[in-house]
Parts: sequence; C-alpha cells; structure tokens
Amino acid sequence: MEALVEICLSFFLLLTCSFAFIFYNVMILKPQRMREKLRRQGIKGPQPSFFYGNLLVVKGLSRKRDKAAKKDGEISHNRLYDIYPGIATWTKRYGKIFTYTLGKMVVVNVAHPDLLKAMNTHTGLDLGKSEQQRKEWKALLGDSLVWTNGSAWHYQRKIIQPTLAPEKVKGMVDLIVESTLPFLKSWEDRIQSEGGVADIKIDEDLENLTADVISRACFGSTYAQGEKIFLKLKELHKLIYSRGLTTGVPGSSYLPTKRNLGIWRLEKEIESLILKVVEDRKKHPSQEKDFLQSVVDATSVSQTELKSSPGFIVDNCKTIYLAGHSTTMVATRWTLLLLAMNQDWQARCRREVLEVHGGCYPDANSINKLKTLTMVINESLRLYPPPTHVVREAIDDLNLAGIFLPKGLTMLIPVSMVHHDPDIWGPDADEFKPERFENGVMAACKYPHAFLPFGLGPRVCVGQHLAMAELKVILSLFLSKFSVMVSPKYRHSPKTRYWMLVPEYGMNILMKRL
Repeated sequence: MEALVEICLSFFLLLTCSFAFIFYNVMILKPQRMREKLRRQGIKGPQPSFFYGNLLVVKGLSRKRDKAAKKDGEISHNRLYDIYPGIATWTKRYGKIFTYTLGKMVVVNVAHPDLLKAMNTHTGLDLGKSEQQRKEWKALLGDSLVWTNGSAWHYQRKIIQPTLAPEKVKGMVDLIVESTLPFLKSWEDRIQSEGGVADIKIDEDLENLTADVISRACFGSTYAQGEKIFLKLKELHKLIYSRGLTTGVPGSSYLPTKRNLGIWRLEKEIESLILKVVEDRKKHPSQEKDFLQSVVDATSVSQTELKSSPGFIVDNCKTIYLAGHSTTMVATRWTLLLLAMNQDWQARCRREVLEVHGGCYPDANSINKLKTLTMVINESLRLYPPPTHVVREAIDDLNLAGIFLPKGLTMLIPVSMVHHDPDIWGPDADEFKPERFENGVMAACKYPHAFLPFGLGPRVCVGQHLAMAELKVILSLFLSKFSVMVSPKYRHSPKTRYWMLVPEYGMNILMKRL
C-alpha cells in the first residue's frame, strides 16, 4: 500500500513539475526570448509584469480614458488617445515601432511606413493571422477565410473571392436598393409625424439595413429570415469579447465557466440554424451563384477533408453574416456625421447624386460616376476607419524592411493612428478634407499603402467592393431625400468595440425631408 502511495505521489509530482515547466516556458521564457531578439534590433517597449504582461496597464489607461470621455463631448477628429490609450502613450515614448506583451503574446506595434509597405507587398504564406486570437475567437469565426492560414486560407480565398468580385457586386446593386427603400420610407414617416424635422438615432436601423443587404446578396433571403442567426451571433460576439483578464492565459477557453458554457451553447445553436439554411439551399439551388451557393457547391465537388467538412460552410457563413454588414454599418454612421458637420460637402454630394441619377434609382453604372461622394466616403474611412487595427502573425521567421520578425510574433497595425499620421497625410491629417482623394487613393498621401480601411496585403477584405457599393447606394438614396444636421443629443466619443470604431453613445442626427 505504501508503495502504491509513493508511486501516486511521484506521478503527481511529475505532472506538477511538467505543468510548471510548460507554464514557465510558455508564459515567461518564450516571450522573454522574443522580446530580447527585438531589443537587439533597437525595438523597445514597456516592461511587462508577470502573467498579464502589459494587459493591466492597458486596462488601467482605458478606465482613465473612460472617465475623461464622460466630461468631453467635443467633436474633434483627433481622438487617438480615446481609441488607443496604451498605444498612444507608448508611441510618444518609444516611436512608431515598439513592443508590448498581452499575457504570453508578444506584440509589435507597426505604424512606420517602411514596415507597412513591406507587409502590404509581402505575398508569402508566412504572414497570417494570430494563432492565439484564432483560438480565442474560434467559436465565432472558426476556420473561415478570415482566420485560416497557409494553404487552407489560399484554397478558401479561391472559392470565396469570386463571389464578391466587382462584376458580381454589380448584380447586387438592385438588391441593395430594394433593402434601402423601406428604411428610408420609415424615416420619411417619422419626419412627417414630427413636423418636418426629426431627431433620429440611426444605429439600429442601419444595423438592420446592412444585415438585410447581406442576407439578400449572399444568402438569397431577407434579414427577417436570418434574424435569429444575427441575434445569436451578436450575443456570441459579446461573450467572446468580454473574456477580459483571461486573454492570453493558456487553457482559459476550456474552463467550464459561466461565460464559456454560454459560448459553447450559442456555438451549437448557431451551427444548427445555419445548417438548416444550407439544407434548404441544397434542396432548392439558386440560379444566381451567390456566396451561399458557392460554398455549397464547393463541398459537393470535394476531394479534400476541408471541402467535405460542414464546418467549412458554417464557419464562412458565420463570418459573412457577422463581418459582412458591420463595416458598412459603422462607415455609414461616420459618413453621415461628417456630412452633417460639413454642409458644403453635403450640398456638393447631393447635387452630384441628382445630376448622375436624374431622379432614378442608383444602378451598377451610375454609382461609379459618383466621384464627389466617393471622395467623401474615402475621407470618412480615413478619419474613422471601421476596423481600428489589423493583426498579423509571423507564421515562420521572416525579414521585412530589414527587421527580423521571429516565428510566433504578433504585429498590430493601429489603423486610425496610421490614418492620422501627419508624416503620411500632411499637417492637416486631423481635418476633414475629401479633396485629398480628388485624384484617387494613390495621390492622396505620401505613402498610398498607408490607406488601410479594408486591411492590407493579400489578405485585404474580400468584401470591400460590396461594402463600397452599399455605401454609395445607401448614401446617394439618403441624400436624394433628406438633409442632415448634427443633433444636439449627439455626444462625440469614438470607441473601440469588437475591433470596430463606433460612436460610444450611438449616432443621433437631425433629418429633414427635402
């Protein structure tokens, strides 16, 4: 009996020592070695603390920012500290390239034009998505195009990109118009009932509108039919994003906490709902090869495990449902605010819309003639880019712009900071000046590769053409019917939420029927 006890104790001690060694190696030694490799190249940063790295400092600065924001409602386009309290603080101290640590994840801040250009033009498969973030967000985005790396990403890109190519998007313009008209009618009724001018909080309406566009264009249905999926995805998104101080801690996503149990439940429910949509499409195939039909067809001609897996369909459907409408929703809100603040540009865009469309609805050809509106949209995407940052990871050791980036290193590009850099955009970088895009993106600034509203490099957002078409259609229809002013209820506080730059207290605008 004593021998058995000794064996059990020895085994337990061995397990404890093994776990302690793995923990020490993962949480301390590997990050320390990585930071040392960067320090030898002159890339410095704040000293991390045990276990959390610099995460507690980031959260402390964020709380300080939140308190300050409550006292400040000034409409200024220079709100970089509000968006990146940690990065803004460290940039002043260490420059545009520095390193910090979140849990075990070592991050390099990338805001220097030379390194941005190198990343933008790098075509190898050794620069991909963060493995740690892939694990943390797997329940939401799975192994979809957005989160896969290497050959799996390349394969999915070949399937999905053609479904959202410019020629395909042309055929979606009429669907965007059909989705938009009922929402404009509801605003017209509201304005009429309130005596000609209405103060409207547009956030929920725009969310429903852009979700309806994605449902029609990519799934051949309406938002009402996919509403359950959208609502559950929003709930799942909120749960995953709220993991807080467990970020970067190994194994935290496997603990049966209340939050994790909720995530697992929603993941199963969403999968079940999407598979019902897929089964219905298999029974009633679409003549138009939309997004859903393309991924369904890809599974039927399968030679690989990836193609035949239902996860391939479910994960990419979740991604399109969730991410497909969010960029447009956020960008529309900021563009309407900027038009409300700049009545001269609003009048110029309206004149152009009326001249180009001549009282008719937008179509695929006419929206390409809206040069002034496109300039305004691009300037809005520059000042308030929907994704606040882009993240990449070195899948293997690589060298970019003369900097050695070790395998496993995470690179974060703070898009808003890059878009407000006076070294790139000039001394008026914080001002609304659409004329900078008069001759296109390539002539808008000193480093054209620093315009990143849809990401960068080969992994640039496949839905960018659909997003731009939506923005042009929605805004042109809006301008043909309404004038817009800044509401006294609006409180300016741009904030990062779920990686998107959103108005913290929502977007109220004053609408008047023309």
